[in-house]
Amino acid sequence: MAGNVAAVLGAGARFGFDATGSGTYTYVEGLELYPATNNAAEAKEKTTVADTRMVYGTGLKDSPDIEISGIYLKDDADQAAFLAACEALTEMEVVIELPNVGTAGEKRTFTFQPLGVNDSEITADEWVRFTVPGKQNSDVVREDLTP
Repeated sequence: MAGNVAAVLGAGARFGFDATGSGTYTYVEGLELYPATNNAAEAKEKTTVADTRMVYGTGLKDSPDIEISGIYLKDDADQAAFLAACEALTEMEVVIELPNVGTAGEKRTFTFQPLGVNDSEITADEWVRFTVPGKQNSDVVREDLTP
């Protein structure tokens, strides 16, 4: 990295969900991995016989498969509500708050369609974990965090 450019850690990030459409997010504790998000379109070939090279346009935007993973927290009502909504396959709005991005922090919101809840392998000396697979159903909106 050149000059005074610094890498940004994900430490301090928060994940919230709104499965009811109320506009109020419930924040989930115990998560270990937040999903990768994307607003990129697929390339679509549009080459004609008159072209001397391949030519492309843009197709519909698509997103990578999403995976949210965490550690089960006994008696955590907010985590239990998130997992119940995921098990019920309830589409929800989610927010990822990144306090270390930009000058004021950044929040990223999008619509998430969970595809269930998977339990991870369990051993005697490991935390009991879960994984929620799903899809991103909207563009990601990026905004500054408000103090």
